[in-house]
Amino acid sequence: MSIATYPSPSSSSSSSSSSSSSLDLFSNWATEHENKSLQDFASLATLNRYLVAFEGNLERAKTGLEATVEWRSKSIIHTFVCTPCARNKGAHCFISLGEDKEGNVLIYGCPARAGETNVEETMAHCVHTLEKQWPNDGSKKWIWIVDFKGFGLVHSLNARLGISFATVFKQHFPERLRAIALINPPFVFKALIAAISTFADEPFPDQCNNK
Repeated sequence: MSIATYPSPSSSSSSSSSSSSSLDLFSNWATEHENKSLQDFASLATLNRYLVAFEGNLERAKTGLEATVEWRSKSIIHTFVCTPCARNKGAHCFISLGEDKEGNVLIYGCPARAGETNVEETMAHCVHTLEKQWPNDGSKKWIWIVDFKGFGLVHSLNARLGISFATVFKQHFPERLRAIALINPPFVFKALIAAISTFADEPFPDQCNNK
């Protein structure tokens, strides 16, 4: 078995924190914002994540946070039930394995084991799975373990799902993804990585370092 690990696309900046002055300004802005949902969502940890993600640019961080709150109002359902999984327990394969010793949430996924291919329903399942892992915790990070057993051309052609993952995680879960662990990544996955990496903060490595 070969395992390739990648830092998250924006992890190079995640170790740094925003300046206290920028964070104070951001916090004051959020506290006085007319949108109560934004006030409730904007913990100091969340505000810091957005400042880091937008490299300290306060105006861009504000815009990004407002976009996320708007997206959440349409996409996050607190009583969510995954309809495909209710019909078939094998519809999706995006499973919480608990936490590692550092407190990072561990998520296991195997594309070939998922019977459902609808992009919107798959994204809804994954987003709500993550939401359950960090209630009211703006600092929690996760590690994505991707198992490529059975992965083939039909899975690599579903580039829209990969792009949706990259877009949603970058825009609405910034500085959350700690690392990605790839188990037995096939050659065809390199083409998919190349496509998805155009939507990431930084490009993924060109080659896997197998262990």
